[in-house]
Parts: sequence; structure tokens; C-alpha cells
Amino acid sequence: MHGRLLRSVVGLLALLAAGLVQADVRHAVVQVFNQSREVNFQYPWQNGNIASSYGTGVIIAGNRILTNAHVVDNSVQLQVRKVGSDRKYQAQVAFISDERDLAMITVNDPDFFRDTEIMELGALPMLGDEVTTYGFPVGGTQLAITRGIVSRIDYDYYAHSGYQNLVCQIDAAINPGASGGPAIVNGRLAGLNFQGLGNADNVGYIIPPPVIEAFLKDIEDGKVHGVPEIAFVLQPTENPQLRQRYGLEENGGGVLVTSLSGLEKEKGLLQVGDVVVSIDGQLLGNDNTVRFVTADRIDSNILIARRQVGEKLPLTVIRGGKKFDIDYPLTYTLKDARIVPGHQSNLLPEYEVIGGLVLVEISDDLMRGWKFIPPAVDQQRLEYRRTGSDTVDRLLMVVNVLPDEINRGYEKSRFGIVETVNGVKVSNIAQVREQLNKPDGDYVVLGFAPHDIQVTFSRKALAERMPVIAERYGIKPREELVPAPAGPASTR
Repeated sequence: MHGRLLRSVVGLLALLAAGLVQADVRHAVVQVFNQSREVNFQYPWQNGNIASSYGTGVIIAGNRILTNAHVVDNSVQLQVRKVGSDRKYQAQVAFISDERDLAMITVNDPDFFRDTEIMELGALPMLGDEVTTYGFPVGGTQLAITRGIVSRIDYDYYAHSGYQNLVCQIDAAINPGASGGPAIVNGRLAGLNFQGLGNADNVGYIIPPPVIEAFLKDIEDGKVHGVPEIAFVLQPTENPQLRQRYGLEENGGGVLVTSLSGLEKEKGLLQVGDVVVSIDGQLLGNDNTVRFVTADRIDSNILIARRQVGEKLPLTVIRGGKKFDIDYPLTYTLKDARIVPGHQSNLLPEYEVIGGLVLVEISDDLMRGWKFIPPAVDQQRLEYRRTGSDTVDRLLMVVNVLPDEINRGYEKSRFGIVETVNGVKVSNIAQVREQLNKPDGDYVVLGFAPHDIQVTFSRKALAERMPVIAERYGIKPREELVPAPAGPASTR
């Protein structure tokens, strides 16, 4: 009798370790219902449609629900439901990190957390580990469970943000609706489902524990700071002649600094021609990779991404044949460093209407919704800011030309990149407004890149026609934007 009981207990423990007893995990999984506001870049003073979607979340310590940022993106109303319950509870987005595609949800009603479990965060899974995923994918209304193994750990793009970070690839599909659900290895949270590979069968990706840990640490002070960045361009030094020129050992590592953003030039710590040989104490290969726990190599940017804004990152640099160390301050993020920033939740676009020409600051959100991207934009979409921290450096594009007698003949300025106003270079909407408000001269002249094609308006004509244009097209200040009526449902 005791022998059979012991074997039963041992068997139950084995099942738990293998992830085959699912009750506790099911009690930690929630379904997330989001109503979100779309952005209308063509008419940015108008609110876009309200779209309904759903995804998944997992309960962690502190009565908090962890999910993907894209599940709660642009939320105007949020609800959650426990597995087995017919009641939806009102919820709120407490924190959202677009760069990491992670968000934290809170529920004010303590009754929601009755009879639920919490999932504890585990370690980074290893290649070959068996993983069980939970979620509410498209195709049904019930909780779905899939199983696979961890097949790859890499540094790759996050579809939501457009930025790179650590990912775990699994051989189980992640379908819309399952996003934000837990991936379990050995009974612990080994990641969140977040995207799949569309042109391959049973290839999914989870956000692994190191990225989740960085997010949880980031929000400890009640604010999302983002993923830190060092905005320099690095060139591999695999070529023997290149290595000889910079005095590098034949079989050594190190990568060459070929370009610096305005933010980096302002710091004055790095120079073009420096060779970075180590980051955070880890030697860089001449292909800009470092050794990783998988026994393979991974992009060295992972050493920056795992840090926090405000920390100092040790660098070892060779300059002029001399090696020295820098405690490098991480003061800005991936989003701050780019001329064209990645996705931003709850974005209200900056815009200005000049004689019916609708001018906006270009972002990745805008480009994702347009079939045509001007070559001048495409060439600069991954470039770093040219100016320092005092100036927001963006690209400005005419996204629409509202028909009116004042802009006759300027119809083809749509998709044009505005570079100057009255001969003064502008890199954001605030600078455009500054030039428009100057009383100098009788004309406002917009200069376009790359060939300085000009669009000219007389100030007198603008004063006469802009009230007419504003009334005809319902142009409103940004602060007056409010949600629009609800639209069709979708999955996340």
C-alpha cells in the first residue's frame, strides 16, 4: 500500500516536472479583450476607428497580469476573463514597453484574483527543453495548449516594435490570440508567446526571461524608461588589411566605429576610428558577436539591451594603438536614438497644415500603413539622429494635399520630404511652427529634399484660406482628439 502511494506521489511529481498536469497553469492564464484606437495619418486631426481584439495574459506576483504590448496597444477600454469564468472584469494598462513588446495590466476588483494562481519566472530555457504554451488562438473560444521544444535562441526583430532583442524560437506555432500567453518549462514561466513566422510551419517565438526581467526592473520606479542604446555604427574587422591598419592582432577581436549619432558626438566619449574590443567584460569577435550560453555566438547588442537606462556599461576601446576603459553612461533609448522611431503605443501624431499640405513627423507607425515609402525615407529609416539631446531629429513628410485654390499645382508634393522653411533647416514640427510664426517676409517657402523643389505661399493668402480649409476639412488641435465608434473584432 505504502509502496503504491509512494509510486503515485513520485509519478505525480514527474508529471508536474514534465508540465503534464495543467491545472495550476490554467488558473494563471487570462483572456484579454481590448478596444483600441487606430491612428489616421492622412487626416491626423481625426480619430481612427475603434477596433476590438483579444489576446492572452498570465498572472504573476502582486496581482499583476503580464502580456504583450501589442495585445493592449492603443487601448481605450480593456477587459480580462479568467479561464472557466463567464464574467469580464475591467482592467487598466499600468505599464507598456513597445520596445520589449511587454505590458503590465492591473485589475481593481480584488475578486478577480480569487481562486487564481501566480506563475513564477524561471531561467532562460536551454536548447532542446520541452515547452508548453497556453493561449486563446484564433479558431475557437477555449483555452488552447500546444507543446514543442526550444529550437533556437537568437537576437532578432520584434514585429511589434521593429527593434531587436533576445528571442527563443520554438517548434510550436504561435497564432493570433495566443499572444501574451505563458510558455512553461519545468513548471515555471519561460517566456511569453509573441509572434510566429508566417511562411513556415510550426515556428513560433517567445519573449524569454532575461527580457521580462529587464522590463520588471525597468518599471520598479513606476515609469517605463525603455531599452538603452549606444547610437554608433560598427563595422566588422574580419578583413586582414583592415585589422593591420588599426594595429589589431591577427586572431583577435574588435569592431570599428564608423559613424556616431549627434547624441554620441555630444557625449564626446567615442570617436570615429575607435575599435571596441569588449562590452561589459565580454570580448567582441571581429564579426561583432560574443559568446552565449548556447555555446554559439550572438549579436553583441544583447549586452546593451539587457541593461537599464541610467546604468553605466563598461567598454574597452583601442584608439591610436592605445587601449583604455570607459564606464559608458546609458542615457537614452532605442526610440530616442532613431530619426524614424519604432512603434509607439497611444501615438497622437505631431502635424501641421500649411495651405492644405498636411505635414507630419515620420514614424514606423506611419510607414507600416503606407504601400509607398519614398526612397528618401527608406534610405534613412534605420539611421541615427544627427543632432544632440536638445533637439528632436525627425523626418518631415507631406502625407496629404487637401484640395484648395491656394495649393493649385502643388498636388505632386505629396510624399515629399520637407527639409527647410524659408531657407532654415527643420527636423521636427516644433521648428516648422517656429518659422511659420516669424513675421519676417511676405512668403512662406517650403524646401523639399533631395532637390530643393520649392512650394511657396504668400502669408496673405494663408491668412485668408486657412480658416476656410480648417472648416471644410474639420481640422482640430491635437488635444481635442477623442475616441471614435467601435469597429470590427480581430485577434492579437
